Amino acid sequence: MRRLISWATATSILTALLTALVVGPTATPASAAAPGGNTSAGPQQNCVVVVDKLRPGQQVSDILQTRCSTDPAFSALICGDPLVRMYENLNYGGYGYTFCGGYGTCDAAGYGFRDMGGFGNNILSSFKVYDACKFVRIYDSTGFGNLMVTYYGNRSYVGDQYNDRTSSFRISA
Repeated sequence: MRRLISWATATSILTALLTALVVGPTATPASAAAPGGNTSAGPQQNCVVVVDKLRPGQQVSDILQTRCSTDPAFSALICGDPLVRMYENLNYGGYGYTFCGGYGTCDAAGYGFRDMGGFGNNILSSFKVYDACKFVRIYDSTGFGNLMVTYYGNRSYVGDQYNDRTSSFRISA
């Protein structure tokens, strides 16, 4: 039996994780970041967020598990169905978060992430989609407010207009 945690608990845990990642001793200020390069003085963090599929009438995916490691192969080890990997820098550089489907890859309903605060609000610069996941809709506000753009496929850079502005997103086939 899987045990789900509340959204508030998940957000608190993820906010603490992100704070540790960004404020911790391995972080480098954004002003010192080289485009597309490794921006940390220490080991890179690789985080995996496993989520449940959307059910009829549901808009937000339930978070089943969140784990981070400095091992570059970590996400492949615990992520059976990768959906999307989001990066803090262009050209797939910097810290990364892999969102995985707990019960399969994308379908038409897809997955919804109402609040990126726990994963890195306003840091998205590039992303890679996997398997059936093709469409990524990014929003400027939490709760899917202010749709900025819909992308098809991978993006090595979301563009100056949308860089570091994503607060929520949806992904689907």
